[in-house]
Amino acid sequence: MKVCYIITTTTNCGPVNVVYNMLTEYRKFNVIPTIITLKPDDSQKSRQKDFEKLGVRIKHFFDLKTQKKDILDFIEKEKFDVVHSHGLVPDYVNSYLEKKEKVKIFHITTLHNYPFDDYVKSKGFLFGNVMAVLQLTAVKNLYKVACSKSICSDFNRIGIKTDVIQNGIIFPDKLVKQKKNNQKPTFLYLGRIHKRKNVEFLVKYFQFHPEYDFWIVGDGAEYENIKEQCASTANITVFGKTETPNEFYQKADYYISASTSEGLPLSVLEAMSSGLPCILSDINPHKEVMSPDKGVIFKNNDIDDLDEAIKKVINSGFDATKIFEETKSKFDTEVMMSKYVDLYKKQEKHI
Repeated sequence: MKVCYIITTTTNCGPVNVVYNMLTEYRKFNVIPTIITLKPDDSQKSRQKDFEKLGVRIKHFFDLKTQKKDILDFIEKEKFDVVHSHGLVPDYVNSYLEKKEKVKIFHITTLHNYPFDDYVKSKGFLFGNVMAVLQLTAVKNLYKVACSKSICSDFNRIGIKTDVIQNGIIFPDKLVKQKKNNQKPTFLYLGRIHKRKNVEFLVKYFQFHPEYDFWIVGDGAEYENIKEQCASTANITVFGKTETPNEFYQKADYYISASTSEGLPLSVLEAMSSGLPCILSDINPHKEVMSPDKGVIFKNNDIDDLDEAIKKVINSGFDATKIFEETKSKFDTEVMMSKYVDLYKKQEKHI
């Protein structure tokens, strides 16, 4: 089965990482993948070489004047069975292909966020709502798959039906345990540092709790602001972006997130794959990946409730192996890819 994946770039970000995770399994399912990108990468964050190591062909279409027509010609020449887009601009291209193609094929998009929540929080009320409307227009004629049950429910509320295939991550064969020499309980946040991730709320908490260490790993629009706030706080360390996230997951004692918006949080799943108990804000995507055996949910932006959640996690004695095994059974990338391939085959028969 020949599948074309359209993404904006191969720059490291959530949707690109989901596509990468999917394609680590493509040979098991007899998929022949090609990736199309629409813009040049950020050279500091490119994952192109990672895809190439998997043996995945990548085609670039950067000329805006002829981009859509060139892609249409390429799709028809290659005779793909499926075109699968991820993101706003790729969805517009996919929708164009669906309208213009001579031979009907299966066109699908993965919805990685709820645009009226995510875009409004990240881009502001006016521009965010404009982007959200554009997103809905782009996916109108595409087969829609939400990356989480939470995102599916959000779309259902506005009358848009979607299927659900939850994001998956790459798990090791067994839990990798590393001896921890932390003098104090060490809490980790790893991911993008944007306002909707609400890292500042966590900083304010840990500034008044020197009995804990707090590690912040990542970059983003709020990075410099967070770094400045933490400059004189001995128990908070801001590491910046890392190419070796597993080192932090394996050395920390707990994972923590106060995010106000997610699709399905890959960093939380990665933390669980290292056996870390999690303290997560009470948004639906967090609740979707959580269970009583894996950590505690707290009321977001409530300092007292966060404090109670942290004390509960420290005193509960969670089983790292159980966290690993329970998460792997539901969110392994092979599970995700098998569901997509089943969907490709099922829908292809109806075209």
